[in-house]
Amino acid sequence: MKTSNWYAIFYFLLAFFLIFFAILPKQQEVKYLAQIQKELKESLKNKERYFEEIKDLAQKLEEKKEVLTKIDLALPKEPEITEFLNFIEGKIAENKLFLKRINLSPSSPIQEKLKETKINLTVIGEYSDIKAFLGSLETSARLPKINLLSLTPLQTEGGKNLVEGNIEVKVYSY
Repeated sequence: MKTSNWYAIFYFLLAFFLIFFAILPKQQEVKYLAQIQKELKESLKNKERYFEEIKDLAQKLEEKKEVLTKIDLALPKEPEITEFLNFIEGKIAENKLFLKRINLSPSSPIQEKLKETKINLTVIGEYSDIKAFLGSLETSARLPKINLLSLTPLQTEGGKNLVEGNIEVKVYSY
């Protein structure tokens, strides 16, 4: 055989080994990297959509900030009973009532995070004044629940028709 044939066979075998051991593995690696790139682009698009949704939700929360503030006032994190008692005393004086007795029970949990505080009041005054007092309680931002109401007429010397009202009010907090 001529040396030129050996060179041809050698170059053919060299090309064969280069194709199978150098080029084909690199081609598979390029395909694998292209697949990873495609997955990363898809993941990036999903994250961009997710952050866009969060941005929209933040904007909606900002628009409803006033409502959220009202909810925080209605359901504070701590019972803040002194503030509510001051409110009650102010409304009693505003409606020309006399506060005979006030009892406060400790906060008790009623659900996982919701606590309830009961306030028992005994007030004396005219029926219309007690009715106005209850109306002002119902419109309070704290959203008290009037759980019990009992009215007892009192004997008076001055001709006024006074009524004694026993009222149980529940207020809630986180």
